[in-house]
Amino acid sequence: MYKVMKYCILFFFSAVLYSSGAAQYAIGDIEPGLLSDAHTVIRLESLELEVFSAKKAIERNHKIVSVLNNQSDMDYFSIFYDNFNKIKKAYCIVYDKYGNEIKKYAKKDMTDQAAVNHFSLYTEQRVRYIDLGQFSRPFTVECYYELAHENGFQSYPYWSQDYKTSIEKAQVKCSLPKGFELQYKCLNIDIPQKVVQESNTNIYTWSIENLPAKKGEPLSPPDYKILPQLVINPSSFELGSYEGSYENWGKFGEFVYRMNNDRDQLSPAMKQQVKSLTQNLATNTEKIAALYDYLQDNTRYVNVSIGIGGWQTHEAAYVEKNKYGDCKALSNFMKAMLKEAGIASNLTLISSGYEAPIMADFPVLRFNHMILYVPSEDMWLECTSQNYPAGYVGVHNENRNVLVLEERGGQVKLLPAIAGNQAMHQIAINLDEQG
Repeated sequence: MYKVMKYCILFFFSAVLYSSGAAQYAIGDIEPGLLSDAHTVIRLESLELEVFSAKKAIERNHKIVSVLNNQSDMDYFSIFYDNFNKIKKAYCIVYDKYGNEIKKYAKKDMTDQAAVNHFSLYTEQRVRYIDLGQFSRPFTVECYYELAHENGFQSYPYWSQDYKTSIEKAQVKCSLPKGFELQYKCLNIDIPQKVVQESNTNIYTWSIENLPAKKGEPLSPPDYKILPQLVINPSSFELGSYEGSYENWGKFGEFVYRMNNDRDQLSPAMKQQVKSLTQNLATNTEKIAALYDYLQDNTRYVNVSIGIGGWQTHEAAYVEKNKYGDCKALSNFMKAMLKEAGIASNLTLISSGYEAPIMADFPVLRFNHMILYVPSEDMWLECTSQNYPAGYVGVHNENRNVLVLEERGGQVKLLPAIAGNQAMHQIAINLDEQG
């Protein structure tokens, strides 16, 4: 009888401990209001950046996500890294719908491969990832990684809610040595900032709780006009051997200008080619068109990203020799040819395709492309296209603010909409009583 009671007591306490652990991530424990319109529920998201100096920091990312159905986009857990950002720790644990652990991955279990996209010939960026598509929905996944920034960094944690995703709890934390400053901006949400001062450190914290999912609609305004976001920037930063500032657009633009300045030298043969193409042309517009045609006929777009290649252009001589380059390199090569023809131009940063905001009062890195601006003709050149006419930038670039890089700093300008690019239709629709 004693043994039976002992085993019953052990079983009881084991069951209690098991159930209390399981309840932590059980799908059934999610508040009903957070399930409405949601494919994914963020149970916990913790973004933490601990800054040691202008060049060194460690980023800790801890996320627990419940995947409710096959429409959730949490099919992969991935960590991107390169020579500037090293993965120090990483793990991933998968739980079933009751909160029971069913699979655990260490860093060594994650697939490690080059993060080469369809338009890159070579890049130093790599990715470690786990394919979670094998697990039956619903399930919960807990992911953690530490990323060490060892040779400079230019961004702080960025938080945003996604469509069809509700949030139980999220926290963003930045620990900075005294003397370091940050700036932040909330979009479509008010998140109070808490500051704790320790002996040599200031700790900034933002907390978010119980955000229901947003449904999203076709043809709705850009995400930044609807979804809650928290953007944090360092007032100053270092990347490689370059110092930069987000204090205002002028200073940030000066940083990018300085990084790409004096990389527009051409060979004597190329200079002679420019002279031959333009010597019989009367106007700058004609000269620009002739050199733009040469660019299109003799180069093509290929991305090669090495070192700080995401920021700094290859030299003009690189494109002249290899006949290819990314958006920065091709724009810089066109700039070099125009300079030889006596026409000044400016490299210009733009968010191409999906529009991201350029807020006049808050510089933030939202650019993914570079084009060229010719001030004397007020002309914009898309240097990656092999079929656009000179001065036409395409619908993926039109009607948005851009950052023109000048020696005196960055200047925000509006790249106008393409005129006359409309099709007008008149349609009559009759609705019955049922709509």
